[in-house]
Amino acid sequence: MPPKQMDGMDLVLLKFNESLTEVEFSGANRPLIIIRNKAIIEYKADKMAIAGFTSNEQQFTTTKIALHKNDSLFIFTDGYADQFGGDTGKKFMSKILKRLINFNFRFIK
Repeated sequence: MPPKQMDGMDLVLLKFNESLTEVEFSGANRPLIIIRNKAIIEYKADKMAIAGFTSNEQQFTTTKIALHKNDSLFIFTDGYADQFGGDTGKKFMSKILKRLINFNFRFIK
């Protein structure tokens, strides 16, 4: 019998209400970033993946978030943060990605 696969999946699930004034967020190791009035708001994910070492009965947290006019929502895979490169060959990391989103967003709006 082949060994049981233990890889889990990281993801973000968003559910918008019909009027787009509220979103429900649930994350498996991946956050939701909202840029509101040039400020960054981070909604943390549960620190567990879907499947892998997480039991099938595991419940994930759902957070209801009121949306404001001109909010911008960002979700991303772990591929960005885990990317190696640059002059030092180090990982990009989530902290730098959030800083980059916040910095560049000022020029978009």
